[in-house]
Amino acid sequence: MNFSKLLIQSQEEERKRLSNELHDSLGQNLLVIRNLLYLYNSVEEKNEDDLSQISDLIKESIDEVKEISANLHPHQLERLGLNKAVGSMLNKIMRATDITITYNADDLTGLIPFEDEINIYRIIQESINNIVKHSGADNASVNIRKRDNTVSISIEDNGKGLDLTDQDLQSKLTEGLGLKSIRERARLINGKILFESIPSGGTRVLVEIKLNRNSDN
Repeated sequence: MNFSKLLIQSQEEERKRLSNELHDSLGQNLLVIRNLLYLYNSVEEKNEDDLSQISDLIKESIDEVKEISANLHPHQLERLGLNKAVGSMLNKIMRATDITITYNADDLTGLIPFEDEINIYRIIQESINNIVKHSGADNASVNIRKRDNTVSISIEDNGKGLDLTDQDLQSKLTEGLGLKSIRERARLINGKILFESIPSGGTRVLVEIKLNRNSDN
């Protein structure tokens, strides 16, 4: 299956996921809010606890909309820049999991086009999502370093690691949708990507991106 087909499949899966989120979470909240408002307005003696519950559900629904919106487009990139947007994303993951993530980044302000920043953000996001889902790690690190005309990104964890001799794993590294997407995003920004198994345990994803590539053409 070529990447175009994988991309279409990914888009359809994303639409399905968003549809489920809207229906199961946001839709349910709005239905409950409607019913609570109906009950609240239908009785003469108002219960402040009911009003507080309605307020909490409205806030929860607003948060759901923000979360769905953030998954569709990382708006924090435009407001905060790449470094702070990545830091914010990692902090959110730490709050939702038991994984401690160390983050260090050189200042890349003005060095990378916004379109490339989106791809870098998604590479880091997808790599961290893989750590959360599959690694069993309790510690991870993300390091972004600029050296001469190259930006190097290292994403490591202390989980169960990769058996690079495993044929199923090799297939996932080359054909799996998530990892294929990471590879394609790296290619689009003139980057090279490497997956490594750390001898002491864990996995390392290395991405090297060449800056000022247009000047070489």
